[in-house]
Amino acid sequence: MLYDHKCEQMYSFSLPLLVAVTLRLAGRCPSLYCRPNPCERITLGVPGLLGLCGALLLILFVPMAAMAAQEEDTSAGGWFGDIQAGGGVISSRPSGLEVFDDNARLDSVADEGARQSEGLGLITGEIGYAFKNSGTTLLVGGGMNDPLHLSLGREGDGWGPVTLSALYKREKVWKNPYLIEVDRDETDAESIGYSLAWDNILHSGLGVYFAQMHIDIKQDLIGQLQPDLQRDGIDTTLELNYAFQLGAGGVLRAGVSYVRIERDGGGNSGNGYAAELNHLLEWRRFSFATDLEFMATEFDEIHPVFDKKREEAGVSIFETVSLAEPFGLDNFYLFGIAGYSGTDAELTFFDSSGFVAATGVGYRF
Repeated sequence: MLYDHKCEQMYSFSLPLLVAVTLRLAGRCPSLYCRPNPCERITLGVPGLLGLCGALLLILFVPMAAMAAQEEDTSAGGWFGDIQAGGGVISSRPSGLEVFDDNARLDSVADEGARQSEGLGLITGEIGYAFKNSGTTLLVGGGMNDPLHLSLGREGDGWGPVTLSALYKREKVWKNPYLIEVDRDETDAESIGYSLAWDNILHSGLGVYFAQMHIDIKQDLIGQLQPDLQRDGIDTTLELNYAFQLGAGGVLRAGVSYVRIERDGGGNSGNGYAAELNHLLEWRRFSFATDLEFMATEFDEIHPVFDKKREEAGVSIFETVSLAEPFGLDNFYLFGIAGYSGTDAELTFFDSSGFVAATGVGYRF
């Protein structure tokens, strides 16, 4: 589960990461949804995406349904879901790419972003249906800044759960991030893509995750002025992870991922690498989740604005605590989260850092 949410910048502090960490702790986390990958906005064109997803759904679902028809009735099936609401605060020094309320104007592309603090609201949820006797689930969810996702999952005897997901996201980016001494204008960035995850392969603890997304910037003004900085394109993510069962010590998951960032502009194309450790520990009604991730990105060509190639390294650490059934309320839980994420770039324009603290309540059924 290794995640940019601002098109050109691969790793930045953002609410989707907060949402993903929180949902992982909550315990209902589809394979796609809990993998914030740095290039969420990568993509396949819509016709190609629908065709591939359709083929994969047939390959995944039809044989499994046939096998399930021969099995005994071991599952009642039915609806399930998880809804969360809360709030908190973010204190950040955003990069020049990120869209915040108070950073529309830059004095210089050589300056660091000004420290900003703002409140955040967290409303997210997902609902699914488990098909009786089949081991098959269909899940849809989204909210706030996290992608809308539709996931089909199947768990069969011996080979581990497989999840196919389609996702869509729209967010704000700058038409031209490098304008100075005037207010920059926003535009929409749309992403559509798919992912395929196979977890606990053959009960080995090994998992593999593949995702591809297509990014479309509605008004890419900087791409029109500087073709090497065009932001439309395809990003592809491949991740391998392994879960260590520690008994009373919980579960430790280690993962590595590679992302090929293929944009129409060579200055925004490159390779991303990430390594991550996640630890989940449950004690009585409490759950503790720790996430540590290291990231690095190298870009292919010289950035025409700075006359230098971009190289960036980042780190993020989050701790989440939840309490099940507070005050004796069945199916409810309280959660709190605190974390830091930062990117150290060769070019100051792309530096960013941020702290977050948030709390809220969830309901699972």
